[in-house]
Amino acid sequence: MLSLFTITEVFSVTAALIAAIGTFAAALVSAVLLVKTTSPDVIIYSEQDEEEPHLLYLLIENIGNGIALNIDFKLSREIHHEVVWFGKPLVGAFTTGIPSLPPGGKRKYIWGDIDELRKHLGGKSIVCDISFYGRFYPTILERELTNTCVLEAESYRDSVDQKPGQPYRELIRELEKVREILTKAATMFAEQLRDIRSAIKDIPRSY
Repeated sequence: MLSLFTITEVFSVTAALIAAIGTFAAALVSAVLLVKTTSPDVIIYSEQDEEEPHLLYLLIENIGNGIALNIDFKLSREIHHEVVWFGKPLVGAFTTGIPSLPPGGKRKYIWGDIDELRKHLGGKSIVCDISFYGRFYPTILERELTNTCVLEAESYRDSVDQKPGQPYRELIRELEKVREILTKAATMFAEQLRDIRSAIKDIPRSY
């Protein structure tokens, strides 16, 4: 049978163990909170223009609490800037990456006209894998973090009135007319030049 002194020691050791476990748990929670409050979180998303709601923007944003370093992007397909009758690959950060982005930092790009984007994507999405490094304080250790975001335009269908009449679309319509006129003029010029060359060939030469 344990003596009173031995029982007291057992209780003391048990209490010490419980206190140690509690201290460790508190330290662990503090460490997790510290990492969370100093971690970056980089995402990509689309946003409609408030004044021209048929336009979509692409935004790269650090919504975390720490600075993001060496941000890199891997895309399931190339991102194109699409407006009426005009499309080209969207470069910038998507091809070069971003060396550093502070908390709340953004990069904003015009993605294009919703209807044109829907045609270009064909109902499919673009998967963006993002990798970046975060520095956790009070240490200077860096750790690689990742995110995956999905870009699409199909869900914006019929979400706004996209009928012509807004300044941007009116400008596009006028540019379409100019392109049509220039195309016809270029065709006519080519035909006339061909006729002139043919006529010159038919002129008899005197030696």
